[in-house]
Amino acid sequence: MRTKFCIVLVSLLTFSCSHKNNPVLEFSEYSVDFGTVKEGTLLSTSVTVYNRGISELTIRSVRTDCSCTNATLDKRRIEAEDSATLYLSLDTHGKLGTTENYAILETNTDSVIHYISISSEVVPH
Repeated sequence: MRTKFCIVLVSLLTFSCSHKNNPVLEFSEYSVDFGTVKEGTLLSTSVTVYNRGISELTIRSVRTDCSCTNATLDKRRIEAEDSATLYLSLDTHGKLGTTENYAILETNTDSVIHYISISSEVVPH
């Protein structure tokens, strides 16, 4: 019984320690709301991407779910306790009403995929 307990304990410690060595992605904001804007407005902002882990964070891809939205990152490799800037833009040309789009980052973190919501309420010009 004691041997089984020791094996389980060592396994749990090994598993939990291995995840602590991974990079941990954190955004300064997980949702960007531009509020009410006139149709045809080009909106832009930036969000900070932090690596709160102890190993290097690698951003494998950055994409958006709509051609009206753009996302670019100033660097793809982020050292532990360092950060990068994610630039976001939304073109409201041809849009009316509530918009909600996403910037999607694929990384080497445990959860792999990370999202930022980008929204606005577009009114006629």
